[in-house]
Amino acid sequence: MEPETRAPASGPARLLPVLVLALLAPVGAECLSGYDTSTGKPLELAGNLIVFVPLYGCAALLIRETARRFGLGLPGVLALGRWAVRRNR
Repeated sequence: MEPETRAPASGPARLLPVLVLALLAPVGAECLSGYDTSTGKPLELAGNLIVFVPLYGCAALLIRETARRFGLGLPGVLALGRWAVRRNR
């Protein structure tokens, strides 16, 4: 029996995971922590995304894409994330 191959996604289906990751990275890093004064203010939190999406979202996308291209899997994603954190200290 031959393995099933899927056709690559196209259009919005291809961009959806990228957008979700780019938006969830800063939400998890800054907005859910609860220590910021903008907690509970939805407009301020949305405004924070303008600053934090390039900061956290782009780094998360680079780590994900590097792990995918080199076939590193979840351990590779975690190792690259750890490397990025240690490098920026």
